[in-house]
Amino acid sequence: SHEFKRMKTGSRLLTLVVVIALLVLYTLAWIGRTEFKKKKSIGKKPISSLNLSNGLPLPHISTTVARQIENNEERGNRDLAIGMATGVHELNLAVFVKSLREFSSCDIVLFVGNTTQRVDEFMKVYNVTAIKLNLDELEPPKIRQYHPSSYRWILKSKFLNTTRRRYHRILMADIRDTAFQSNPFDIVQDPGLYVFAEGVNFADEGWNEKWVAQCFGDALARSLRGKPVICSGISIGTSAAVSHYLATMSATLTAPDFQACESNGVDQGLHNVLVHTSRLPSARVLSDADGPVAHMQNTLMLTHGEPPGPVTVHSPTHGRPAAIVHQYDRRPPLQAYLFSRYLHWDSYPSSPGAAACRGYRLAPGLDL
Repeated sequence: SHEFKRMKTGSRLLTLVVVIALLVLYTLAWIGRTEFKKKKSIGKKPISSLNLSNGLPLPHISTTVARQIENNEERGNRDLAIGMATGVHELNLAVFVKSLREFSSCDIVLFVGNTTQRVDEFMKVYNVTAIKLNLDELEPPKIRQYHPSSYRWILKSKFLNTTRRRYHRILMADIRDTAFQSNPFDIVQDPGLYVFAEGVNFADEGWNEKWVAQCFGDALARSLRGKPVICSGISIGTSAAVSHYLATMSATLTAPDFQACESNGVDQGLHNVLVHTSRLPSARVLSDADGPVAHMQNTLMLTHGEPPGPVTVHSPTHGRPAAIVHQYDRRPPLQAYLFSRYLHWDSYPSSPGAAACRGYRLAPGLDL
């Protein structure tokens, strides 16, 4: 009987030891899994949670730069339009360049990829400086993985680092969907950076809030809900103000932690953060309703006329034609008119004949 009790007690102790060992192993496994998840997810954290000052790795503006912005010092006497034209269709390129050339002899600098001979000839005729891009040569190397909408600001900043003193006023514009109805540089009457609201608040749509939250955290994104969305596709200003803006954009985009949140569209989130957190002391926000830029996604924008006749865009407030028409592809009749007016090439060449179909076969009723 005593022997049986000793065996029973030993068995209980063994069971207890096994249970404790299993609990220890489970706890260690859980801790290891948690640490792995932390390491795996750290790249997905918003920049504001990675111990960056005020959520933004932005350089402080110096008193020298502030004074240059105020007085527009070190300016040249030329105007500049600069943009990214990689992947832009030749029709859109023609609309941008030819409509601008109707009103301005400014320098036009475009970053381009592979181009056709006729596009090269077109740019030569209209005095466009094309800077060929090689992704393998972009610096710093990490931006080679960025979307063009992000690394374009870094390229523009580097270009102006060596050329800023040539210019008085600088226009930064989307090439694919921008046209001109008067001289855009007349917008700039005083030193500073001019930015343009899209006619909608953050609270009224989700894309811009998502882009801000993706890189700067939910708290900052929520704080902007009562603010107007500022379009990054069109900005203009005097040379010092534009250079400071581009330097700030570039510094943020190349910050150590930005790569984790980078994607198409986040540059507009950054653009809005800079404006609405007063990081750009010279920024002037012009409204969509009565400003000189018409964003055509705003349904209040008025178009007069129908193709094939002239089609113009007017402000819904004062009724005057807008200097810059942005997002014209949102209005098919307007786009059709612009394409027909500024068509530079025969975009529909004659058929090469039946020989071009050799090697193909007809398959009636086949759903491809």
